[in-house]
Amino acid sequence: MDSLHGPRADNLRRTLNALPDLIWSLDAEQRIRWMNAAMAEKLGVDPSKVIGTTFSEVLQGSVCPPAFCPNQQSFETQKPYTVDVYVEQLGGYFAVTCIPLWTREGQFDGSVI
Repeated sequence: MDSLHGPRADNLRRTLNALPDLIWSLDAEQRIRWMNAAMAEKLGVDPSKVIGTTFSEVLQGSVCPPAFCPNQQSFETQKPYTVDVYVEQLGGYFAVTCIPLWTREGQFDGSVI
């Protein structure tokens, strides 16, 4: 999202930050690109401090995601993946949907969760 500029990008950023849903975007190496305000609040983090780290470092304190991880499944298949999962660090069960992102040239570019 930081690569987006102008009024449309500002509107999109405000919209996503207003949602109560936990949303973040990962790059192709599963590093955090962006997170909305709800995700940052739930994790108790300053987004600027975790951008560039892997989601598993933030959620599990480990560089490698667990085998059952929905993000890992989506990254391996590069297809949308949805699962109900208990996330101890977030304090409950969540319906997690991972959607792959593609460049205009058709290259896998990460995901939005």
